[in-house]
Amino acid sequence: MLLDRKLRRERREWMDSVRAEERRLESKKRKELLYKSYERDVVVPKEIRNEIDEDKLTAEEALQDAIYAFESGEKEDEFSNTEARPIITTSRSPSDPLVRFAKALKNILPNAEKLNRGKHMIQELVQGAIKNNHTDLIMVNEHSGVPSSLIISHLPHGPTTYFSIHHPNIDTEEPMSTAAPAVVFDNFTTPLGLRVKRILSSLFPQLPGREKPKRMVSFINREDSILFTQFKTSFKQGEVELQKICPQFTLKLYEIRAGTLDMTYAEKEFVFRPYLNTARKKFYLGEETDDVPQEQPEEKKEKPAKDGEEKKKTGSKDRKKVDDRSMWQRRLSRESQRTR
Repeated sequence: MLLDRKLRRERREWMDSVRAEERRLESKKRKELLYKSYERDVVVPKEIRNEIDEDKLTAEEALQDAIYAFESGEKEDEFSNTEARPIITTSRSPSDPLVRFAKALKNILPNAEKLNRGKHMIQELVQGAIKNNHTDLIMVNEHSGVPSSLIISHLPHGPTTYFSIHHPNIDTEEPMSTAAPAVVFDNFTTPLGLRVKRILSSLFPQLPGREKPKRMVSFINREDSILFTQFKTSFKQGEVELQKICPQFTLKLYEIRAGTLDMTYAEKEFVFRPYLNTARKKFYLGEETDDVPQEQPEEKKEKPAKDGEEKKKTGSKDRKKVDDRSMWQRRLSRESQRTR
């Protein structure tokens, strides 16, 4: 009970700080407009003049505030100043492919730990992860023995991100290094894409100064499908050689919630709605690219029939014709007998 009250109080304080941060960013945008108008020697926009009059600030005070806000940096988000330490678990009674997929995720993330789910409830998992100072709770679910969804819940206040898993390839026998990898992102340009990039990058520790990475992982966004690929790196004569290794899979974002995994009442930041009527397909994470591989439908090749099979088919058709004729002849004979 005491832990629940403490967590609720911390979550309320964190939500208040988020709202205060939103108000601060809005104020900063207005001050940036004032600063740019001062630099370009143009008239201050009318809405900013009205706000200055309402706050009863002099022009010099408003300008000083704008210069200070423009020169100061952004406030650190919920992922800052935290060393990645995720914990990975699965749904109840996992199949062998799901267990192997969870182990592969543990090898991908250097500081990760794997937990057998057992009969633990979600609330117990979240509270236990917070007690042990884990930064993220990762849960993998399955459908018909195939990994189907990936949930990343940042602790202790959220957000929680939901992905669907497509085309998982975890068949590997090569030993994989657990050293910190170099992480590469491509085509995460929208505000939502930058948020997803921040969530995924927070799962990996930062590389030391000039150390050469032994492996590399890439998250490539193509039409809102995030292609995950892992490479083994080798440096020869100043060149880098990349060898693709398993696991490989594709992620598709379908929901982001503001709270943790056990907060069913948490506010939804984003929900993917694929059935909206739009004139043009909308991409949420990045820009449209032309290098998307398109699957071509396979042409069905008809097998050459043997002579015996052709004769059987034609013979069956002839039999059907004979049967139809005899049936009509019997019907005609019956009708003729009735008329007599």
